[in-house]
Amino acid sequence: MKDAVIFAVWAPYINRLQSYIDLIKKEYNDCDIFVGINPRSHETTDDVLKSNGITNTIHVNPALELNSDASAFQAALLLYKKSNKDYNNIYFIHTKGMSYPSDQQWRISRESYFDSFVNKRRQCGEILKSDCVGGVGLVSNFCWTLHDSNYINYVTRFIKNPYRNIQDVMWLTTHYVIKNECVKYFVDNCDPSFFTTNLGDRYFFESSFPLIVELTTNKKRESLIYWDDNIQQNYVKMNNEWQKRNGA
Repeated sequence: MKDAVIFAVWAPYINRLQSYIDLIKKEYNDCDIFVGINPRSHETTDDVLKSNGITNTIHVNPALELNSDASAFQAALLLYKKSNKDYNNIYFIHTKGMSYPSDQQWRISRESYFDSFVNKRRQCGEILKSDCVGGVGLVSNFCWTLHDSNYINYVTRFIKNPYRNIQDVMWLTTHYVIKNECVKYFVDNCDPSFFTTNLGDRYFFESSFPLIVELTTNKKRESLIYWDDNIQQNYVKMNNEWQKRNGA
């Protein structure tokens, strides 16, 4: 079974788009790719994608637009839902760095996050072989109040889920991979209004959506990099407290 990619695109600087596509074609050439395109992208964005064999695209309804990757992810997930296909893992990526007017800032941001994550597909796949892991993020912080925060409510307003307990880990930069069972459960069982509602939070897919891993399967999220000075100590603390809340 193959993997899939959810690609959120905003491309006002069309000359920059090819660099993202080239790496996608290199690392995800065996995947189905679902692309959401935010408003105010260059008028030739579709042409550039199609010329590279990427044709499964959808434009964001301007009424749903947010000043971030969120609305483009939302639209691309509708394409994924309509496909009704099964996959192994779903990779979430976006045109990180595109908003910088400076080419130097753009390159540094893109290389630090987009390139870094896409190049780690094999490493993510190895971690996801564990039955107890539901997703892997590029970078994270320990967030000790996350399990008792409104971020859960931002997701559960759209879905009735069998679990409520989440880890105190926040994925950052919106580059991550989630097992298909979690994503498919969400799109198949969420209220249809999810796809027609302005989410109202530009960070929805960074801070809230990843929580579907715990909320729909009670599996755990892992990270490739922790922005923390005491990684091992805090990882053990976080995991132990999560397990206690699970009743283990």
